[in-house]
Amino acid sequence: MTHYQLIVAIFSGVAFLLSFYVIVRLLSNLRLSLRLRLLIAIPLALVTASHQFLLGYGAHHELPDFHAYMYISGFMTMLTVLGLLPVLCLDGVLLLHKFIIRFGESSLLFRTARYFLGIALLAVLTGVAGYSTYQAVATPQVVEVTIPVKDLPEELDGLTAVQISDLHTSPVFTAPSSQEVVAIVNGLKPDLIFDTGDVADGSATVRARDVAPLSALSAPLGVYGITGNHEYLVDFDSWYYCHQNAHHGERFLLNESRVIIHKGRSILVTGLTDENATRYSRYEGPNLDTAVQGAPYADLRILLAHQPRAAHLYSSHPLEYQVMLSGHTHAGQIWLVRPFIERANNGFVAGLYQVGRMSLYVNQGTHMWAGFLGRLGTTNEITHITFRRKR
Repeated sequence: MTHYQLIVAIFSGVAFLLSFYVIVRLLSNLRLSLRLRLLIAIPLALVTASHQFLLGYGAHHELPDFHAYMYISGFMTMLTVLGLLPVLCLDGVLLLHKFIIRFGESSLLFRTARYFLGIALLAVLTGVAGYSTYQAVATPQVVEVTIPVKDLPEELDGLTAVQISDLHTSPVFTAPSSQEVVAIVNGLKPDLIFDTGDVADGSATVRARDVAPLSALSAPLGVYGITGNHEYLVDFDSWYYCHQNAHHGERFLLNESRVIIHKGRSILVTGLTDENATRYSRYEGPNLDTAVQGAPYADLRILLAHQPRAAHLYSSHPLEYQVMLSGHTHAGQIWLVRPFIERANNGFVAGLYQVGRMSLYVNQGTHMWAGFLGRLGTTNEITHITFRRKR
């Protein structure tokens, strides 16, 4: 079992147990035998955990074409059922303290109110789950961003780039999703394209068909990518081979730098590996000193790092990077979760930040990890960046 499958198995077990509790509680008001309740609860609980099973299995095996609909249905069911968990816990507290309710648990009014309130709540949660899942799989939106760069030469003023991040090709985001992203990105006609990691969930062999369309990404000054944390969770050796052989049509920078000459001016692009490299593979983690060996002090210096949390450290590097591009956070996906994701990433969760003299931009994620397929208050993003001279 790989680390990735272990993580998915834990998620599946927790989802099953919590869902089983919620469903049994919901069935407790019906006059059914214990055996019948179990016969109903166990299959439904398995459905709520099915998307996690499909995700883990799909990391190493091809799945049939209808799997995405099964997966999305399973996730919506889980989100709806688990949304009832805090309400049922509160209901249990109220039952223990029923003296605070005027009519008491046994009255017809009390039982009727609980029934209709439960139906209304279930309808609301189903709607929220459906909307959040719809947002999660929606076509990525182009976000226009202007990044001011101090002392940027006039020849580079107006230079454009597109950033994609967290494509997470998976049993849900398959080849058609990648084709859609490529069409949008190429349609913007940028000078540069940057991919800031988490290209896929699963082995390179299984996801090969889904990432293949990315080879069509095209920009006059090149397409550059880095690894995220997810590539290291499943057979990174296969991904390393793909990266080294430009399997995706990109030049992957694994603690490396490249110098681009444009209109007589120099652009330095440095790419770092992810912290998961040392934890789950035999490869080196992010090392900026290694990445810049022999690199010149270029007119425009851009750093690609999947996780934004080390931005303060990188901003003080002697090469004085003017721009850093990251992803990883998915903007918290759901607004209630955003403060926790922000804290875990040293205050960087989405959008443009000024870190010392360096500008940091954190992409919300072009797609997302299919293990939690929901968005509320955030959006799938393709970032269209214009670099402007800051006087």
